Amino acid sequence: MSSQFRLVLSLTAGAVGACAPPPLDTPLPRQGGAESSQLPAPPPGTAEATDPPPAPDDAAPEAPPQFFRLAQAEHRLELVPLGDTLFVRGGGMPLALVEGDRVIEDERYGKGLEGFIGLRGLAGHFPDDAWALITLSNGRVGWGGLRRWNGRTWKVEGADLAQRWLYTGASPWVGGSLLTMSFNVMPFDTQQPVRFRRLGKMAKGALPLPSQSSCGTLVKASAFAALPSGEVFAAGATCDDDKFAIEWWRAGETRGNVERFDAPSPHNETYVLAGSPDHVWVIGDSWSARSVVHFDGTAWRELPHPLKHPVVSASLGPDGTLWVVSSQLHDSNNVVGGVFRRSRGGDWQEVPLPSGARLPVSVHASAKEVWLTADTSLFRSSPPAGEPQPLRWEYGQQFPGALRIPKAATAGCQHVFVLMYGITRVTPKDYDFPLTRKAIAGHLDLAGAKFAETEDNGKRYFGAFVPTLAMGQKIEKLVRKQVKGSQPAVLCHQPRIVREIRLDLATGNVLP
Repeated sequence: MSSQFRLVLSLTAGAVGACAPPPLDTPLPRQGGAESSQLPAPPPGTAEATDPPPAPDDAAPEAPPQFFRLAQAEHRLELVPLGDTLFVRGGGMPLALVEGDRVIEDERYGKGLEGFIGLRGLAGHFPDDAWALITLSNGRVGWGGLRRWNGRTWKVEGADLAQRWLYTGASPWVGGSLLTMSFNVMPFDTQQPVRFRRLGKMAKGALPLPSQSSCGTLVKASAFAALPSGEVFAAGATCDDDKFAIEWWRAGETRGNVERFDAPSPHNETYVLAGSPDHVWVIGDSWSARSVVHFDGTAWRELPHPLKHPVVSASLGPDGTLWVVSSQLHDSNNVVGGVFRRSRGGDWQEVPLPSGARLPVSVHASAKEVWLTADTSLFRSSPPAGEPQPLRWEYGQQFPGALRIPKAATAGCQHVFVLMYGITRVTPKDYDFPLTRKAIAGHLDLAGAKFAETEDNGKRYFGAFVPTLAMGQKIEKLVRKQVKGSQPAVLCHQPRIVREIRLDLATGNVLP
């Protein structure tokens, strides 16, 4: 069985996966108005693809599969694999089990997950040894936690991580154990922003030790995968030149090997997918460009690819086939991208989307099926016995979808956002942030900054979209210095704008 983990983060409630980021370093809430220190799819009966295509002859490339609708919801859906078990979530449904031709809705699957910000991933085996890696928040910063399934609910397992530390996921490792990796979302705040930990059965042997350099941990990894045979692979950006890099540990070794690439930091997304010691894929996405790298057990090779848009999902099937969703939603009328696959030793193929589908969201390749969510539907590569199942999940419950943690902005970031404050429920909807306006008054060099109220997961935040990293850093310093108790953060992030607040930079006054 392949080991695969993605850094699942969701930028806005309306973005792919219908999800939202945690508020990082927002001031704690105060009462009153003060600045807080805190696509339509066919109806269920619509016919899907007809008969599967004929089997290809030996000389032709394998034909891509067709997809058939299994279920139709009212909100975007995302696949959440857990070993050989598959869950799906979306709208107000935290988790629903996919079993046969049906999606099983059982409130137990969400018990114990109330009150947190998002799910980082599931790991282990369901139902006897299942783990949930989650992100919690106090409205100011986020941190990671573990929950373990006991057959009725998800129970707290051990102490949560320190603030700003998050789990990337968990992977089957030696001796039947699970290996987790946690990372600091503000890696410049610590010399060692990457840590490994073992879960479950305690196997013998030491944990991997990330390589160190004069700037701290050399590879600031944000995604990883491990294998039961003992190998570990992690990917991220280097601390000295902020370029794409991979560190890997051979079975039984604690000291890793680092491979650098002349590619930008994967600050948007990183995927590490390991099928075997000689078949490992790593995808680094810097939003404007993507790097696809393969390891054959001896050497890493960066390979050409057809991925022109941000990678939002990736899966490595047991047969060695790599599946990738590369798509982007500009607005309801401008959807680009598609689903791609690459068989082991083969070429890339674009897989036709199901009839009526426009925006692919997530993909998962199991031993028997390939699963896909697109728009508000769940598809698979074999037809169900009956009509697609309608899902009536009301939005508004906790845990609305996948979580996409915004990262600290770097020089290569395409969308620099200064997150300044969380906004309390009692704050007036037309509040104009006088302390912030006072802090920036007279700074005409901030022309080009767009100040706005944003919304993520039903919560409101105030921040600024800026054209350069330097401008973002200046606003962060001004606000931190002049607004007592504030802890702004400069992020690589593109949240949804609720209300733009136009300011006269000379006076700090609000413009009509």
